[in-house]
Amino acid sequence: TSVQVCRASFHLGAFADQQLQEILRQESTPEWQRRQALVEHRGALLHASTPHGGDARAGKLEVREFRARVGKFLALDQAELDHLDAQKQACAEVAVRQYGRCLQHGNEHDLQAVCRLCRLWFQ
Repeated sequence: TSVQVCRASFHLGAFADQQLQEILRQESTPEWQRRQALVEHRGALLHASTPHGGDARAGKLEVREFRARVGKFLALDQAELDHLDAQKQACAEVAVRQYGRCLQHGNEHDLQAVCRLCRLWFQ
């Protein structure tokens, strides 16, 4: 029935919203800030160790190995950050879609759904 769809949509939207809020809390922690700084530092190291205007193969073996190692860690870190951003986007989309569906199918959770939709919109 429409009431069941409304309830289910609201609870699914609330779950996705909760997951989104957890990701946002994680991003506001000092550990996350240090992780971001490390990724930026690795990117700067990689950029600084890359020969400019010359042969990309130039340089000592140690420098090339260093660039390869830093590049590998930077790629892994960036992939993790990109995955978290994708999760954040997906949670936000599911929450908005499900809160909207809840509003379409009933009025049992109107006030809560509208408040949460507004909060998500302004985030």
